[in-house]
Amino acid sequence: MIWFNDLVQVGGYFRGLSFPLASVGVVNAVLFGVYGNVISRLQLVPDDGRPLSKYAGIYAAGCVAGLVQTVVACPSDFVKVVLQSQLNHNGTGRCNA
Repeated sequence: MIWFNDLVQVGGYFRGLSFPLASVGVVNAVLFGVYGNVISRLQLVPDDGRPLSKYAGIYAAGCVAGLVQTVVACPSDFVKVVLQSQLNHNGTGRCNA
């Protein structure tokens, strides 16, 4: 019987996961902070007197918040992928994670 740990090195899946888990709070804080600020700014009536549509404001705020969120989220995911892809090869055709 072949054990699961022999087929798949489980440590490779969890390597590099602590940094993204720690940064989830920062990513969400940036996302919802920017979203709330953009929504409150868009609810102000522009100079021409016509307020922006409710759905258009939600869409615009989501787009801006998602764009700003990538500044925090992309580097943390990059670190995770690099750490998970580092494998030690011992020359026997098997990888040691």
